[in-house]
Amino acid sequence: MSSLKEIKGRIDSVNNTLKITSAMRLISSSKFHRAQIALNNSKPYLEALIEMFSDLQTDDAIPESEYSKERALKKAAVVIVSSNASLCGSFNINVEKLLHETIERLRKNGAENITIYTIGKRITSHLKSPSYTIVECDHLLSEKPDYSGSKKIAVTLMKQFSSGEIDRVDLIYNHFKSMGTQIPTVEQFLPIITKKEITSKDAYYLYEPDKENIAADIIGKQLFATIFRILLDSSAAEHAARSVAMQLASDNAGKLIQELTLQYNKSRQQAITNELLDIVGGSTR
Repeated sequence: MSSLKEIKGRIDSVNNTLKITSAMRLISSSKFHRAQIALNNSKPYLEALIEMFSDLQTDDAIPESEYSKERALKKAAVVIVSSNASLCGSFNINVEKLLHETIERLRKNGAENITIYTIGKRITSHLKSPSYTIVECDHLLSEKPDYSGSKKIAVTLMKQFSSGEIDRVDLIYNHFKSMGTQIPTVEQFLPIITKKEITSKDAYYLYEPDKENIAADIIGKQLFATIFRILLDSSAAEHAARSVAMQLASDNAGKLIQELTLQYNKSRQQAITNELLDIVGGSTR
């Protein structure tokens, strides 16, 4: 049986851990609420862009965008978003697993060259393979999503797609569904969804100066906003996952403290009993 000093030391150690996990839970919870507000605020803008683009696509007079042209898949790119820090459960493991599944699917579809654009230090440190190229983006975007930073990534991908350097771009991230549920998600970024695949809401628009110029401008803004949206989505999911993980860790620490305290009291009671027995035994001699 462990000595009282050892048990007391373990109790103090777990108590210190409990203080850390509780503080991290509060911090993550606060960051989550801010990230959720930012995510919700971005949705109407992107939805309006998609709706206007859908309305424009129904006009056969507008030529097909260079970003919507399907090509034989030879060169592909994947943008994956992870966290910079750990202690967020299976948040990073899930997107990494989805990445490997996506790479396998792209290769089966004919992709010979694959470039991985990483946003987040955790996924970057795990990816080491000579079979694909890794390009590190600004990892700060994982912690603090920024529209201008999102635009830079989108512009780079758009230029490579229009020049034929890549034939397809996929986005991989954790989609925030609820506080306890984050869904690893992969979605096609380029080529963009064609008009046949888009369902538009009933709306009436007047376009000035002309639909052709506005269509080209809306496509760019839609692609910029898409990158920004997945960064906001991933950020909210990360803080939610870390908050839940720290809550579970705090609960487990609390249970362990109860068990150790019970063990300590039993050991202390046993020690007192043994001392009393020694005293009684000594007095009868």
